[in-house]
Amino acid sequence: GSGLTASVGALPMKVSNGIGSEHMKVAGAQGSVYSRSLQDSFGYLQYTDEQWERMRSIHIAQSKRQAGQQSGKGSTFPHSNWEPSFSCAFERRIGKVGDGGKWICDAYRTSELHTCTVISIGSKNDWSFERAIHELNPACRIFTFDHTIAPRNKPYYVTFRQLGLARVNKLDANLTTLHHALESVGLEKIEKIDIFKIDCEGCEYDIFMQVYSVRPVLQQVLMQLHRIKAKTSDSHVNRIFNGLLNNGYVIFHKESNKQHGGSECIEYGFLKLALRFSGGMQQRLGNVASSDLSRKHLGSQTKDEIAQAPSTRKRNNTNSRGGVEHKSELNRLRKYTRIGPAFKLHSEMAKKIRLHQSNKSLPIAHTLMNHRFGLGSCIHVWSQRLCHAMHTGARLKTFGDWVPWADRLHCKKNDGLYCYFTIDIIEGRSQRYIGGQRPPCPSIIYGTLSKDVFRAAAIEYLFAGGLPQFVLSEVEHQMYKIFGRHEAPSNLITVHIRWGDKIMGEMKKVGIDQYVQAVASIVKNRKISSQINVYVATEDPAAFKRSEE
Repeated sequence: GSGLTASVGALPMKVSNGIGSEHMKVAGAQGSVYSRSLQDSFGYLQYTDEQWERMRSIHIAQSKRQAGQQSGKGSTFPHSNWEPSFSCAFERRIGKVGDGGKWICDAYRTSELHTCTVISIGSKNDWSFERAIHELNPACRIFTFDHTIAPRNKPYYVTFRQLGLARVNKLDANLTTLHHALESVGLEKIEKIDIFKIDCEGCEYDIFMQVYSVRPVLQQVLMQLHRIKAKTSDSHVNRIFNGLLNNGYVIFHKESNKQHGGSECIEYGFLKLALRFSGGMQQRLGNVASSDLSRKHLGSQTKDEIAQAPSTRKRNNTNSRGGVEHKSELNRLRKYTRIGPAFKLHSEMAKKIRLHQSNKSLPIAHTLMNHRFGLGSCIHVWSQRLCHAMHTGARLKTFGDWVPWADRLHCKKNDGLYCYFTIDIIEGRSQRYIGGQRPPCPSIIYGTLSKDVFRAAAIEYLFAGGLPQFVLSEVEHQMYKIFGRHEAPSNLITVHIRWGDKIMGEMKKVGIDQYVQAVASIVKNRKISSQINVYVATEDPAAFKRSEE
């Protein structure tokens, strides 16, 4: 997939398009008459480019049609809305007749796979689905989860775990998150799961976000949607579909299941496709959770309009030694640090950090990151403690949830740092504790520029290993929510205006003119000659109004 570029803080960010070519290599797709379908379905579907473009047009037209209108309430709502927008020419129903059977998109393609992985959530000791999968392709590994039964007459080729799914771990009730369920059978690091069947009597409303943010990509999701009045409403249904469609899933099948509970249940089939298949179109139906910030698109300004702003004042950096070297080092850090895919370390300081942290002959010091501020503040404090550990000749081992931004669905307790960043886990017993927000490290930080260099290098070290798929999926989801498509506008400059939300006198209120000056400086330094887009995020609506003026 083609990359997209935005900015986070002062760092450029590259995020893959869907799971894209950076995560799944599609053999034989280039130059083939089936190239578009193979690429957009990550090697699964095989239609000619002409057929694929026609299918894409139908999908977009149907999605726009249902995005503009919804009807019905209560038990009739899911029956009247969220219709299929995609058709699989060779879909096939497997399993028994009636409740329990499932439709698979182009099942012949599944039968041709050399290896495949199938997850079944919910069983009730009915193994007809598992038997049908094994008959379709004996090479498929099948894993079934159900916390309500002791398995009887289980086929030998099925791996069973007495676990159910929930929003958070409740191990005393045999309930866990999807990530930990996959981890229990060693599947948390594989590339994709070919078929994910879920019939869990209503748990889909609690765990639907995990479906598109879990690390293995779930290529086909076969879901029985229930109506449980105590838990569900029209907005609950909308959240499920908005989340799935905004993350690249299309609906290829829908049918009522009237065998149990009248017409309360509906069988749905979803297929994961590259986001470009939807043409960057955003699905926004019903109640979708909005961002914490008051976010608005500032529109476009020309270079001449920005250039009218006063020139930015240069910061007077005082540094007793190494000024030229530090400026050069800092420029390299700003050039090479990318958020998203893995990259090689470029700065000497980042290489020193990695070498130091991987030196097993050094003693271990530990720190507890229970810093109750934002992500940036946490990384600031962590980098200062890392610097102190290096100054005293110790490797730093980190504990803590990095409250409050650690994700409870994907991160283990006390594992926030290693959950969000791909860095080496330091094993061994700690000999001392490092605390405080600014423990000294005079051999490394001895002035403003050296401080900037070390902090930037610490960030480079954190992000160089690449970010996990659940973080990238959330980034793409937010891109859809903000821009209405899967990529940022060209020449995008983001501005975060903070007015009155800092504590302890850390930052005074900065006038709008200084933000405008900063934008003008970026335009000048990057030599941008075409139209630019400015995006403002702020906690204060008055700040946005002033920025417009």
